[in-house]
Amino acid sequence: MSKIIALIGFIVLFALILGGMPVAFALCITGCLGMIVTIGFTGTMTQLGLVPYASVASYVVSIIPLFALMGNLAFVSGLVIDVYRAGDKWLGALPGGLAMGSIAGCTGFAAVSGSSVAAVGMLAESALPEMLRYKYAPKLATGCIAAGATLGILIPPSGPMVVYGLLSEASIGKLFMAGVVPGLCLSFLYLILIYVSCRLKPEMGPRGPKSTLREKLLSLVNAWPAILLAGAVLGGIWGGVFTPIEAAGVGAFLAMIITLIRKKLTMNTLL
Repeated sequence: MSKIIALIGFIVLFALILGGMPVAFALCITGCLGMIVTIGFTGTMTQLGLVPYASVASYVVSIIPLFALMGNLAFVSGLVIDVYRAGDKWLGALPGGLAMGSIAGCTGFAAVSGSSVAAVGMLAESALPEMLRYKYAPKLATGCIAAGATLGILIPPSGPMVVYGLLSEASIGKLFMAGVVPGLCLSFLYLILIYVSCRLKPEMGPRGPKSTLREKLLSLVNAWPAILLAGAVLGGIWGGVFTPIEAAGVGAFLAMIITLIRKKLTMNTLL
């Protein structure tokens, strides 16, 4: 009987989603209907009053919205653009340099947000038009942004790692440490792949404009808030200064300070 209920629940869920209903509402309706069938209406109302509060009030779960807030503030403040521009200044003159700069930007932004969606959104507006303007192959221009965005899953603070740690009761700090080397290695392999591909087929990714040493150093100065934010969060965890949950709070606070200094924190931003 339970298998039949589960199967019907999946069918109802997919029907609601395909019908255009937001995923959150579809999950809520399907879950409530399943609970009514299994434990009755009274039991469902009781659980609806207890479970949501218990989940939100959990101290451990607070790490998720705090890291999400940090990532959103880093997105609004333009940190990803600064990191991308730094990568562009240092790598832009190489074959496929703009694409390599996008990978570098995704790597840096992953270290301050853990959000793949935010990185794609920002780089699609800034890096993609620039690459197309320099006659990059569309498959390389879009592919490097899509591939680079996946680094947010590996490089801490990673949202999926936090969720996995909560579900499996594994140490989030150890998960973060375990993700750094694979994430950086994957980023480095992306850079090598782009460079070799553009050396063999120069038409895929022409060289960009060459930057002076002053421009390169200035780009690092502009990107220092991102370095500070990532260093404070990850360094604090690895150094034992604070727990991952406290690190999320520190990161959100620092991201808010950076956004205030840059005068990007408005009511629309908060909403």
